[in-house]
Amino acid sequence: MKKFALLIATGLLFVLNSAGQEMNQVVFSEKTNSNILLGHCNRDGFAQEEFQNWFDINYESYSPEHEILKKLREIEKQDLSIKIVMGTWCHDSRREVPVFYRVVDEIGIPDEELSLICVNRLKEFPGTDLSHLDINFVPTFIFYRSGTEIGRIIESPAESIEKDMLKILTQ
Repeated sequence: MKKFALLIATGLLFVLNSAGQEMNQVVFSEKTNSNILLGHCNRDGFAQEEFQNWFDINYESYSPEHEILKKLREIEKQDLSIKIVMGTWCHDSRREVPVFYRVVDEIGIPDEELSLICVNRLKEFPGTDLSHLDINFVPTFIFYRSGTEIGRIIESPAESIEKDMLKILTQ
């Protein structure tokens, strides 16, 4: 009986905890006069009609450098996590985020290691304090190893997503 009560309590706690954290929330932005993704998201958010066209076109049309991909595949990815802060209203985010996903798919970084936060034009996710991330431009890709930040790609890569990733991951 105690095990059953514990199971029910654990399940209820999970449901209550996840209820306030809607994934891939679409809201209307008066500043952009369009729908945007806002808050915690994942790749599934880009499958929605408002976002799918630009995501798919930029993902499919990008051809990463195979030699750089080969080097990235060889790098140890254990304890690696990446936080992406972007705006679906932002041209740079629309260009770079699909390219980023293309590269991580090519080198085998699973979606579970990626955390995606979509922000409004003020670079905020209302109700959540993002000040500790120090986001001034989007997209921002923050790379962590064992929970410690090891580098960022801010707004656009210096060379290419894959070359910048290689520099960050081999420091």
